[in-house]
Amino acid sequence: IVTTNDTNSPDVLTVTSSTTDGTYDINDIVAVNVKFDEVVTVTGTPQLTLETGDVDRAVDYVSGSGSDTLLFNYTVQSGDVSGDLAYGGVSALALNSGTILDGASNAGILTLPAVGGTGSLSNSSALVIDGVRPAFTGGAVTAGTKSLVLSLGEAVSGTPDAGDFAVTVNSA
Repeated sequence: IVTTNDTNSPDVLTVTSSTTDGTYDINDIVAVNVKFDEVVTVTGTPQLTLETGDVDRAVDYVSGSGSDTLLFNYTVQSGDVSGDLAYGGVSALALNSGTILDGASNAGILTLPAVGGTGSLSNSSALVIDGVRPAFTGGAVTAGTKSLVLSLGEAVSGTPDAGDFAVTVNSA
């Protein structure tokens, strides 16, 4: 009789997103998937830290226990900015008092692919984060004709409603 014991820890293979490439604004949700080389079981709420400008965001684990891919949902917050969403480095995945184990109870190796390298989020996806609200850069009011001209620092869409005023919005 031959018996073998699994002593190999599960390793992270890739970090990707199932969210379509594009630009995401405040309150948009971006799905981030961490794929291991084998099925893992999760307890607690591991976290993945994303590079989102001045304040990095620790994103909670959502689902995937019992599979090889764990889901983390990131909600864009005011002030978040990234030209190409990435995580905070090879050690950006943390247990946060939880566990990630394989079927033989081997602890997962949490080292992520190098940021920008093969298998990394920023290499596999083109996710632009724009959590900065447009700012007024200038304005003019003409009382005689009841007109109001507003200038914004970036392009905006929609139709402004200013009651009796005729409103013109100039976007950068």
